[in-house]
Amino acid sequence: MTKKLPSGVILSLKKKEEKELALFESLSLELRDQTYQCMVCFDRVLAKHPIWSCGTCYAVFHFKCVSEWASKSAGVGIQLNDMNMTTSFRCPGCQTPQDQLSDDSCFCRKVIRPSSNRHRPHSCGQTCAKQQKCPHKCTLVCHPGPCPPCQGKITHTKCFCRKETLHVPCSVYLEPDFVRSCAQPCNKVLDCGQHLCEQVCHEGDCLPCAQPQFNACFCGKKVSVDECGHYKEYSCAQVCGCAFPCELHKCDKVCHDGNHDICPLDPSLQSTCPCGKKTLESMNAVRSSCADPIPTCESTCQKKLLCGHKCQMKCHNGPCRSCPENSIVQCHCKKSTLTMPCKDRVSDGKLQTIECTRICNKKMSCKRHTCQNICCTLQGHECLNLCQKTLSCTKHKCMMQCGHPGKCHDCMEGVSFAERSCHCGATVQYPPIPCNAPPPVCDRSCTRPRPCGHPSYTRHQCHSDDTPCPPCMVFAIRECACGEKTFNNVPCSRAGKPSCGGPCKRSGEVCGHACGRFCHEGSCIDETHPCMRKCGQTRPLCGHVCQYPCHGTKECPQDQYCKEMLTVVCECGLKTKQRLCGVSAENPDLNLVLECDETCIKKKRQLQLAEAFGMDPNAPPAILNVQWPESLVRTAKNYKELVLQTEKKLKELIEMPSDSYFYFPRQKLSGANRIISEMATFYGFGAEILDERINKGTVSVWRSERRVPSLPPKLLSVVMENYDPLLPCVDPNILVDGQVDQEEVKTKILESIYEPNAVYVEGVPEETTTQEMITCLVSVLTSLNLVGRLHWLSNTSFYLTFERIEGWGGATKKQEDVFETLLLRLLDRLIGDMGWAQMVSHCQVISGYCHVKDRDDPLVSIKKRQVSPHRWSEFTSDGWQAPPELKNKGILLTYVNPSQMESM
Repeated sequence: MTKKLPSGVILSLKKKEEKELALFESLSLELRDQTYQCMVCFDRVLAKHPIWSCGTCYAVFHFKCVSEWASKSAGVGIQLNDMNMTTSFRCPGCQTPQDQLSDDSCFCRKVIRPSSNRHRPHSCGQTCAKQQKCPHKCTLVCHPGPCPPCQGKITHTKCFCRKETLHVPCSVYLEPDFVRSCAQPCNKVLDCGQHLCEQVCHEGDCLPCAQPQFNACFCGKKVSVDECGHYKEYSCAQVCGCAFPCELHKCDKVCHDGNHDICPLDPSLQSTCPCGKKTLESMNAVRSSCADPIPTCESTCQKKLLCGHKCQMKCHNGPCRSCPENSIVQCHCKKSTLTMPCKDRVSDGKLQTIECTRICNKKMSCKRHTCQNICCTLQGHECLNLCQKTLSCTKHKCMMQCGHPGKCHDCMEGVSFAERSCHCGATVQYPPIPCNAPPPVCDRSCTRPRPCGHPSYTRHQCHSDDTPCPPCMVFAIRECACGEKTFNNVPCSRAGKPSCGGPCKRSGEVCGHACGRFCHEGSCIDETHPCMRKCGQTRPLCGHVCQYPCHGTKECPQDQYCKEMLTVVCECGLKTKQRLCGVSAENPDLNLVLECDETCIKKKRQLQLAEAFGMDPNAPPAILNVQWPESLVRTAKNYKELVLQTEKKLKELIEMPSDSYFYFPRQKLSGANRIISEMATFYGFGAEILDERINKGTVSVWRSERRVPSLPPKLLSVVMENYDPLLPCVDPNILVDGQVDQEEVKTKILESIYEPNAVYVEGVPEETTTQEMITCLVSVLTSLNLVGRLHWLSNTSFYLTFERIEGWGGATKKQEDVFETLLLRLLDRLIGDMGWAQMVSHCQVISGYCHVKDRDDPLVSIKKRQVSPHRWSEFTSDGWQAPPELKNKGILLTYVNPSQMESM
């Protein structure tokens, strides 16, 4: 029986045939009329031009254009005269890979460079003879495009179910989408052998039977639904529970295969005790049925348990109990051992596998990753991750398996097969274009119009859209941000409004304060530029001006206390105190009265005493030094020339603002640098002693940003000349019989300012010359790196002042330690060794007076001796220098006469 194809299948096949015929006819017509255009150069393909045609899309190209295309695609040059050159390229029309670029030939590839024929251009005139999809060959003359469908017939074509014979054309039969189906039920017997296939006539084997099949377990308690024809036997893992023929016992095993013909306790099967060591006959036990108990012996069970130990119970019926012992167990990976109870190893009648917590950490095959499995038993650790290394395009990742040999593959995701041109279109980049390839470089000028409309006076190369054009430099007229000024020379490309540099005259929208910033765009006050002014509003509770920073509102909140400083006076008016107002919403009361105390009573008594003695109670104490520290003044009296030179230089620096820095010359004495540093601070300069630790100190002076340098009200040289530490101050509290005791005042002043600064020596023999005393003192001072001055008080007493030279020697002791060491050495040398003195003690020399405290009672007795002019006529006023034979030639001991002392 023969049967035709369904109408829908024939219709789709006819449409495809018609499409191929249309392509065949259009190519033949356009090539004959010489109107066909090459898809590469868009020029006409004439009959005299060498051509190449694609075997997939049948497009025709100039052979020269295809050669250049293939050369660029493959990256190698192809010469037109080379024969049989193989290279890989893609068809410009369909992008199908081509393995070989042959020379100019006809459409059937039989004749190379065929003769020109206007009626059949590029054709050899022979039969095409191309093998079609069927066993036949094309019978047309060499032609462009696809071969027309074969007109042969195959009449004996069976359908899939072999019931019908189909009568179809040869071309239709060999189409890939042709289906040899008769559209009737298949009705083949399925694999199950019970049912028939209900599908429409189909290709290949029938599907498995979809009918369900019910399979029961061994004990019949569980039923599973499976595919038809798939019978299986399985256990439900439950207790069997089937009754034995005795009907007294049931099977206690897990669901199993087999029958239950006889009870396991039947006397015919049980001939020994439960442990199997003794027979029932030897035990004189007789069992007549399975209901009779099985007698036990007195031996140990000794059955082997799952853990490997033996049961230690007495011979017993039933299963053995759990093992009470412990086992040393190896984990699954056999790299760790642990001790655990045997009962924990057994579960559901099976010995469980123990896993440790050790992470493998072995290198995978890629040598990059490590195995993170716990208790791993793998032998070969193959890495299954992806490589994920960044490719050369820097955009995509390698998708090969991690650890692959060789380099990563080239990027195939971002390869473009479309042409890419520059913005002006003059330069074209042909496919294939690698991923992330830079845009083509064009040598022509950019033709983009500016968005502002101004012409471009500067020429620049054509560029991509990612690169902006140079900014427009045409000057435009712009108003400033505050609108006060107009600028005629603002570059057009400048964003925003220019600033005139003047103050902004706007006010904050929220707080109402003046802006205070320079001319600017945008709002005056925001999160970036908060208002920095004080509130300045009158507080309604106390009437004072608010001192807090701007609250950000036009109303002043009263939850914070008032910061106004008030002068509070007591009732008598003698006691005053500065205090905060402190009024707030929580504390609205203002207390301006101060309570009187003992100070008021004492002040009243002082006023009465001053009035009784005719003294002015408002007169200030007679202290000359009101600005400079007393310690600085006392030290500076020994450096008069240094003070005068420093004052002169600091005055010059104040008068010359251009000098920002100045370095004073290096001073030999360390105390001189400290005097210069402190004086510069009082003048308003910044000062620092450089290299003080390495004994190369000098003072650096610079202008400070926080203070403008200026001359002090009184110069240090003036204060130093008028300074007298023994000048008494009127203190009404020190009264003797209603009068001020001036001696007591002096005593208290001396006790308060007593600081030893010299060594006092008493009891020098008359026959001891000054030269001998100097030689003795120089040896002691040299050992301590000191330089000193000898001051005679009388023929038999003097005092010695000294200064430590830090640059000489290696002494590291502190100043006070040096003073005590000098005192002890002078005691040993002058009293113990030489016998040239009766007393060596510390003293204080101030303004020509030497004050010596009694060593027996240093709190009461203060001796004062006026410096007398004795023993000075033997020397010049310039003093004496150490003899050159001393090791340390820089140590000086200078004699000072009384005229010099009066000027100190």
